[in-house]
Amino acid sequence: MTPCASCMNIHLAGKPLSISGFTTSDIENIVALEEACFQNPWHKVSFENELHIPDAGGFVAKIGDCGKVSGYILFRTILDEMHILKLATDPVWRNQNIASLLIQKAVATARASQCDRVFLEVRTSNKAAIGVYKKNGFTVNDIRKGYYAPDDDALMMEMQTQSLQGGIS
Repeated sequence: MTPCASCMNIHLAGKPLSISGFTTSDIENIVALEEACFQNPWHKVSFENELHIPDAGGFVAKIGDCGKVSGYILFRTILDEMHILKLATDPVWRNQNIASLLIQKAVATARASQCDRVFLEVRTSNKAAIGVYKKNGFTVNDIRKGYYAPDDDALMMEMQTQSLQGGIS
């Protein structure tokens, strides 16, 4: 796997990419991105609440110096597992590996926290996201019928962190 963006000199369209921890100052940009990416977006208060949950965490990707969020990932660490709650990339910046870099940063955090596995749910219809997760080492382990709505199922995907070769820092 590729090292995370904050550890190397990555540029997209000639602009530097940085990945940093999710903070209060990112919420407005995250909410705007959330609304652009999801049918049923989280409300601002949900993101604000995540900042106060002890086992919650997340990262934002920003391109250039403007501070605009181009992607984010949110997760919770529960005992020896990490649950990815949200992952989004600005449609303008998709297919630039931003989602993969955010996943890799979260997985590095899981490994540093001694998590044995990382898991998530994804709509069965979201083929692009499923492809990104598979590319980053996740496998399908179950289907949750009616998870999003009565006829809108979720794939349960997971990654065993001890199966990763080398380190991500």
